[in-house]
Amino acid sequence: MRKVLRTGVGGIAIDTRERSCALLLRCLDQGIRPARAWLPIPLLLPGERTSTLVEPAKSIFASLWVGYVWADEPRSSAAVVVTGTDTAAVAAAAERVARRYWDARERFAYPRLRRPMYPLDAEISEPELRAKVFS
Repeated sequence: MRKVLRTGVGGIAIDTRERSCALLLRCLDQGIRPARAWLPIPLLLPGERTSTLVEPAKSIFASLWVGYVWADEPRSSAAVVVTGTDTAAVAAAAERVARRYWDARERFAYPRLRRPMYPLDAEISEPELRAKVFS
């Protein structure tokens, strides 16, 4: 049993939650105790550069946590977390994902927006505020 559950910007959290619950119930019903692998990666990138809407994250992300770059904590780092029933396969999968993330580290960039996320003019309607912002 090897499943990848992912979500991110614009992700489908409800579907992910339902699949996760179904897998948990299956494990409990069948007495399955999954193997786990946690592999930290010495790399921190801000979430804006790790959007799963664009490459390289789009094709890399599986059970990958990018960390929280703004935490300013020694333990902050990215990490791969994989679960499954085959211990060797779980470890190998974690290493593959970690290697792909590490090898792509230079290609992560801020995605370009095709259009503003919200109309700026609607937010700045007072003339004196517009003058300060756009001067």
